[in-house]
Amino acid sequence: MWDELLELALESGEMMLARYRDVLEPRFPERTSKAYEEIVYRMLARISDRGIYAEAAGYQRRMDAMGYS
Repeated sequence: MWDELLELALESGEMMLARYRDVLEPRFPERTSKAYEEIVYRMLARISDRGIYAEAAGYQRRMDAMGYS
């Protein structure tokens, strides 16, 4: 049921994706990396402070670690 979990996490948003990232990233690296990319673009579209930059950089580091920079 990993496919269903992935779809649910993608539909639910960042919090659910973050909660299950340890099991989803190894199984679906390309799809989770793409989700992270979309999250980063949304974050950077509404930049308000350094915290947003730091969070976006964290997602980019995760993508790099997965080999999808």
